[in-house]
Amino acid sequence: MTTTEKLRKVFGRRFTLVNLNGEVFEHINVPQKELKFCEAVHYSFDVPIRLNRVNLYCPGARRSMGFDENDGMLAGTIANNHRLPVSEVAESLRKIPVIKMVKHINLGLTEAMTGDITPDLLIAYLQPEKVTGLMQWLARKGVGLNIRPFFLLSVCGSVAAACYTEQEASISFGCQDSRKFGGLQADEVVLGIPWKIALEMINPEETGPEKRQETCE
Repeated sequence: MTTTEKLRKVFGRRFTLVNLNGEVFEHINVPQKELKFCEAVHYSFDVPIRLNRVNLYCPGARRSMGFDENDGMLAGTIANNHRLPVSEVAESLRKIPVIKMVKHINLGLTEAMTGDITPDLLIAYLQPEKVTGLMQWLARKGVGLNIRPFFLLSVCGSVAAACYTEQEASISFGCQDSRKFGGLQADEVVLGIPWKIALEMINPEETGPEKRQETCE
């Protein structure tokens, strides 16, 4: 069984492997069209995609990847769009990490690409029932799971940036953009897991999380 097949057994088909700054020898799509981070994640379920300073345009995602330092302006824009106090939005932003020193983001790494570069994290869209089994496995391993309650910067900040910077699993319930542009369905949440933990999950010598879920009453 290939690594991809093992990953699909645990996470289903709606997942993507993400690497920051690595170079691959296989073809990777660098869109000329500007994309949101969550939008690129959705596309990368099917094709490899590279985001950079030019084609990543979402202000929240650019903030999460460290491309722009705009928390004040971003808080004001979000507060105005959602009719919320600026102070409340600003406080939420302060709790969402930022990745530093990003040149580009590779998403949707194929098995061949992982021979050139190592993924940094896995992002998956999952139904809550599936998350239950994964949470049990993480708890047994003593792995932290951060549940991010924020309604903004879901995939780019609360999952990707948090998972990468804190090296812990992170889960988010989505934001309006991820539901509208990122393909996140009404019955799905977003999970981010550091690659080394994802590898442990598919280790054939371990009892996988899908088995834990089957035996859970």
